[in-house]
Amino acid sequence: MKIFCFLAFLNALHIPSESQTATVKLVAAKGSSVLIPGMHNFIGNFFIYWYFIHPKNSLSIVEYYVGRKRLIIHRAYKERIQFFSTNASFLLMNVQEADSGQYVLLDSSGTKRLKNVFLEVFQLLTILKIYSNSSLVNSVIALNCVLQEREADSITWIKDGVSIPNEHYTLSDNNRTLIIHMAQESDSGIYTCIAQNPISQSNSSYLLSIKIPYATYKPGMIIGIVFGIACVFPMMLVFGIILVRYRCHLPPALTYNHRH
Repeated sequence: MKIFCFLAFLNALHIPSESQTATVKLVAAKGSSVLIPGMHNFIGNFFIYWYFIHPKNSLSIVEYYVGRKRLIIHRAYKERIQFFSTNASFLLMNVQEADSGQYVLLDSSGTKRLKNVFLEVFQLLTILKIYSNSSLVNSVIALNCVLQEREADSITWIKDGVSIPNEHYTLSDNNRTLIIHMAQESDSGIYTCIAQNPISQSNSSYLLSIKIPYATYKPGMIIGIVFGIACVFPMMLVFGIILVRYRCHLPPALTYNHRH
């Protein structure tokens, strides 16, 4: 009972400023385990305890009575941590994004920070696909990079393995969308979207083949075909008819002379 009253009292206290000790920054992948470092010197401390500070949810994690080597783990962390009494560190298992925040190791007075750790948990990035709205010449083409999870810290694009020149392309939506203005055949190629965060990198490629509409592809051919149908074919037909009629109506002069 005394312990719970004491914890309630500590919860009402103002946690000392982190300026009293250096902050250790850690990053971890969602679902992984991360070691929260402690310290070796416990001299003068009747007990120490870890506290989690988050704007939405602040909790006491573990109390450790140094002299009696007694350990009390808060029920929210009962199955999630492994405490190491030699240096007051603990292994936090199956971390989630809600575990992002500050982890503070306080002395028995509750007024001094012995350790200050800031943990940030990230989802491993996965790019589902890249899709395009068009592939026609002289059109505005938008290549969209679709991510499965939260925003990436950075998204970059390359074409055929090299950086894309800025003068011909525009990036929007935090670099998720690559816009090609007045696309030409030279814009055909393999476009790769590369997404990164502190713990992972993912990329996906898209083969863009610029197509030229048939009406503008070979105008001379179309004109030739139309001209042939409208003019040449009728002329050849008339010539054929005349030739047939000529052969069928030859004068019989030579045949008559031979009879006489």
